[in-house]
Amino acid sequence: NFIWIQVGAVFGEDKRKSEKSRLRKGINILICTPGRLLDHLINTQSLDLSKIKTLVIDEADMLLDLGYEHKMNQIISELKNRFNINDVAQFQIILLSATLNRQVNKLCSSVLDNPVFIDATPFKKMAIAYEMLSCNAQLVQTVVIIPTKWRLVALVWFIYYILSQNTGSFKIIVFVCSINSVCYYAAILNEIFEYYNKIFIRFDLNIFQLNGDMEIKERMQVFDQFSSCNSGILISTDVAGRGLDFKDVKWVIQFDPARNPVDYVHRVGRTARAGHDGSAVVFLSPHESSYLEVLKESGMEIGKELDLKQLSKFWLAVRQQREYKDISDTIIENEGSSVHTIIKNIVDQSNQIKQLAYKCFTSSVKSYSSYPQNLKKHFN
Repeated sequence: NFIWIQVGAVFGEDKRKSEKSRLRKGINILICTPGRLLDHLINTQSLDLSKIKTLVIDEADMLLDLGYEHKMNQIISELKNRFNINDVAQFQIILLSATLNRQVNKLCSSVLDNPVFIDATPFKKMAIAYEMLSCNAQLVQTVVIIPTKWRLVALVWFIYYILSQNTGSFKIIVFVCSINSVCYYAAILNEIFEYYNKIFIRFDLNIFQLNGDMEIKERMQVFDQFSSCNSGILISTDVAGRGLDFKDVKWVIQFDPARNPVDYVHRVGRTARAGHDGSAVVFLSPHESSYLEVLKESGMEIGKELDLKQLSKFWLAVRQQREYKDISDTIIENEGSSVHTIIKNIVDQSNQIKQLAYKCFTSSVKSYSSYPQNLKKHFN
């Protein structure tokens, strides 16, 4: 017998009125983003899930990284309270995750009853690490190998180098690992640029932030503002890594490395679009440099390798308006320490930024547990 299956989707960018119309007609399989599903559960009376059989939470670790833990718990709560899903015969929740970190285990404990664990890793063999991927031919890929203590200093130097090399409209996207990181780096970079704008070359640019904890209306507002601005920097989690097409993005900076080569490709895919040139850089600590081999085995063509000495040359060229053929270790240390001191003073003078720094550090440490098992050896 032929079984008619009606599939539908609800997500932030679509109009609620159109979605409600589709929901009223009846849907067998509903694909949705957490925020929009929760919106309909609370506000759409025509949404009847009293006969729901299965709830699939796909890429749970990614959803949690993007800040959807609270919404997922709200969704389960709404289903239980409004539709009594505990009384639905054979109702099942399927939670899929590439990693089992603390956040995922916490979600499992709160939404699953008597769960059965199925480990598919031996069969899948983490194929994403070996799958041959490709990027646009116009994309130039670079890596910065930098000691951990100089990471933020190096980011400042690199951004100023990019600014000095570009005229006209251009944009930079900086990817970080967590919502707390987005908030901290957006705040600290804004203060750093404001400080340096007063003492040497002024660059007029706006700093934007995007993360999974923002409501869809707020996200779309950021999207529109970043797209329409002349020059700007967007600090974002992987929420900006897929499905968003920003104009004039010249550089993608992966300040925190992607969790796997597939996410790496999605991130760098925000630049070099529609035949335009673009550049991407990934920041790695020396002990993480073996991750480069994973990217290369997956088809990535990483060109230049930059270090602290080369970045310091870029910085001095911007600050002193002259080229340096060689720089001593003492000059590098002094220049780096100077920027580091400025950053420290900014943090010390603002309780708000200081709290953001604490949260950013904690989130960054925790983020290492989110890497797939086959990549953990590169990020220990």
